[in-house]
Amino acid sequence: MHKEKKLLCFIGTPGSGKTTTLAKIASSFLKENKTVEIIVTDRYNMGSCHFLESVSSLFEINFTKVFQSGKEEVLELINRAEAEYILLHTRGISHNDVEELKKLKSLFEDIPYKINFTLVISATIKDNIIDETMDTFNIVDYQNVIITKTDKCPDCEHIIKKAKELNKAISHYTNGQRIPNDIRRFENTKKPWEWI
Repeated sequence: MHKEKKLLCFIGTPGSGKTTTLAKIASSFLKENKTVEIIVTDRYNMGSCHFLESVSSLFEINFTKVFQSGKEEVLELINRAEAEYILLHTRGISHNDVEELKKLKSLFEDIPYKINFTLVISATIKDNIIDETMDTFNIVDYQNVIITKTDKCPDCEHIIKKAKELNKAISHYTNGQRIPNDIRRFENTKKPWEWI
C-alpha cells in the first residue's frame, strides 16, 4: 500500500467534461507507471458510472462506486484504495445550486487526506456565466482548473483571466474526445488560440 495517497477530485457543472477528463488523467498517470484507482461518488449518473467502469476495465484500473453517498462510505473506499493516485468523480452541479455545492464540500470535510479539487470547465461556457461559475464553485475551494473542449472554442481568455484573478492554477486543457491523446498540460507562454 502506498503511504501517501494523492486524491484528485473533479468538480464542475453537468456536461463540462469531468468524466472524459478524469479518464484522460487516469490514462496519463498509467503512461507514467503510476497506480490509479477511480472512485465514483455520484450514484445517480449511470452513464458516467458505466463509462468509467468500462475505462477502468480496459486500462485494468481499480474501480469502486459509492452506494449511499455518505462521508463514512467515501472515507472507507479511500482507506481501502491501494493506488498512489485516487481519482474522485463527482456529479455535475449547477453553478446556481449553492446548497448542493455546500453538500459536496461537506462530503469531503474531515477526511484525513489532502484532496486536490479541480474545477473542470468547458471552453464553450457562455462568457456571461464564467465569473459566476468559477466564483460559486470556490465554495469547495478548488485549487486547479482544467479547460475542456478547446477544439470547439479555442478562445478561453476569459476563463484564464478569471483563474488568475482567483489565484487558481490552470493545469490542463483538452481538445477532443480521444483518451489519452487529447489532453495537454497548460503552458502559460502560449495564447489560447495557439493550443490547437
